[in-house]
Amino acid sequence: MNNMNLLGRIAKTPETRTAGNTAITTLIVATDRLKLNNEGTSYKDPQTGCTAQGAEFHKANLYNGWQDQGGVERFGCEVIGEKVHFC
Repeated sequence: MNNMNLLGRIAKTPETRTAGNTAITTLIVATDRLKLNNEGTSYKDPQTGCTAQGAEFHKANLYNGWQDQGGVERFGCEVIGEKVHFC
């Protein structure tokens, strides 16, 4: 099983629509990330003296309760990403 946790802020009011009997909610989650300079390292913000940070935005489509062809209840979450890093 894959597991993904996003800790951040809701960046936009979630929107819900229906497709047949399926409710689909789309939301945008903003998470913090370090800003990097041209050398690829983090740096201090000259105004605040703190490590410079930016935001990364994640779009999630949430599906709540629909039945497949066999009558089994299904739930899902689709996260659309631009980059994936594997360690």
